[in-house]
Amino acid sequence: MAGTSENLIAAAIIQYLETRPDHSATIAQIRSALPGFIELTREDREPSLTRAGEQKWEQIVRNVVCHRDVPDNAVNDGLLVYVARGRLSLRDLE
Repeated sequence: MAGTSENLIAAAIIQYLETRPDHSATIAQIRSALPGFIELTREDREPSLTRAGEQKWEQIVRNVVCHRDVPDNAVNDGLLVYVARGRLSLRDLE
Protein backbone atom coordinates (compact mmCIF):
# COMPACT_ATOMS: atom_id res chain seq x y z
CA MET A 1 0.00 0.00 0.00
CA ALA A 2 1.35 3.43 -0.91
CA GLY A 3 1.85 6.33 1.43
CA THR A 4 -0.48 9.30 1.52
CA SER A 5 0.46 12.16 -0.81
CA GLU A 6 1.40 15.63 0.37
CA ASN A 7 -1.75 17.00 -1.29
CA LEU A 8 -3.99 14.61 0.68
CA ILE A 9 -2.16 15.46 3.91
CA ALA A 10 -2.68 19.17 3.11
CA ALA A 11 -6.40 18.54 2.53
CA ALA A 12 -6.62 16.88 5.96
CA ILE A 13 -4.80 19.86 7.50
CA ILE A 14 -7.40 22.15 5.93
CA GLN A 15 -10.21 20.00 7.35
CA TYR A 16 -8.64 20.17 10.80
CA LEU A 17 -8.08 23.93 10.66
CA GLU A 18 -11.73 24.42 9.71
CA THR A 19 -12.62 23.00 13.15
CA ARG A 20 -10.44 25.48 15.05
CA PRO A 21 -12.07 28.72 16.23
CA ASP A 22 -9.20 30.83 14.84
CA HIS A 23 -8.56 28.51 11.84
CA SER A 24 -4.92 28.33 12.90
CA ALA A 25 -2.66 25.77 14.61
CA THR A 26 0.93 24.94 15.26
CA ILE A 27 2.57 22.02 13.48
CA ALA A 28 2.60 20.18 16.83
CA GLN A 29 -1.17 20.65 17.18
CA ILE A 30 -1.71 19.55 13.59
CA ARG A 31 0.42 16.43 14.09
CA SER A 32 -1.50 15.57 17.24
CA ALA A 33 -4.94 15.94 15.63
CA LEU A 34 -4.39 14.82 12.04
CA PRO A 35 -4.87 11.05 12.51
CA GLY A 36 -8.50 11.90 13.32
CA PHE A 37 -8.92 13.54 9.91
CA ILE A 38 -7.26 11.08 7.56
CA GLU A 39 -6.79 7.33 7.38
CA LEU A 40 -3.07 6.73 7.54
CA THR A 41 -1.61 3.76 5.69
CA ARG A 42 0.88 1.27 7.08
CA GLU A 43 3.55 2.99 5.00
CA ASP A 44 2.59 6.39 6.48
CA ARG A 45 3.26 4.98 9.95
CA GLU A 46 6.75 3.70 9.11
CA PRO A 47 9.65 5.58 10.69
CA SER A 48 10.90 8.55 8.70
CA LEU A 49 14.30 7.90 7.15
CA THR A 50 15.35 11.54 7.55
CA ARG A 51 13.64 12.71 10.76
CA ALA A 52 14.45 10.63 13.82
CA GLY A 53 11.47 9.93 16.06
CA GLU A 54 8.86 10.77 13.43
CA GLN A 55 6.69 8.65 11.22
CA LYS A 56 6.63 9.32 7.47
CA TRP A 57 3.23 11.08 7.60
CA GLU A 58 4.59 13.53 10.20
CA GLN A 59 7.45 14.39 7.87
CA ILE A 60 4.90 15.06 5.12
CA VAL A 61 3.06 17.49 7.43
CA ARG A 62 6.32 19.39 7.79
CA ASN A 63 6.90 19.17 4.04
CA VAL A 64 3.70 21.14 3.45
CA VAL A 65 5.53 24.04 5.10
CA CYS A 66 9.01 23.28 3.73
CA HIS A 67 7.75 22.98 0.15
CA ARG A 68 5.69 26.19 0.33
CA ASP A 69 7.56 27.73 -2.62
CA VAL A 70 6.94 24.71 -4.87
CA PRO A 71 4.09 24.76 -7.42
CA ASP A 72 1.11 22.58 -6.49
CA ASN A 73 1.72 23.08 -2.76
CA ALA A 74 -1.24 24.13 -0.57
CA VAL A 75 0.64 27.15 0.80
CA ASN A 76 1.91 28.20 -2.63
CA ASP A 77 -1.61 27.75 -4.04
CA GLY A 78 -3.07 30.00 -1.31
CA LEU A 79 -5.14 27.30 0.40
CA LEU A 80 -3.02 27.54 3.55
CA VAL A 81 -1.08 30.45 5.00
CA TYR A 82 2.32 30.05 6.59
CA VAL A 83 1.76 32.45 9.49
CA ALA A 84 5.05 32.07 11.28
CA ARG A 85 7.61 29.43 12.02
CA GLY A 86 5.71 26.29 12.95
CA ARG A 87 2.18 27.65 12.38
CA LEU A 88 -0.37 27.32 9.56
CA SER A 89 -3.79 28.87 9.09
CA LEU A 90 -6.54 29.01 6.55
CA ARG A 91 -6.44 32.00 4.29
CA ASP A 92 -8.81 34.81 5.25
CA LEU A 93 -11.74 34.61 2.86
CA GLU A 94 -13.31 37.87 4.00
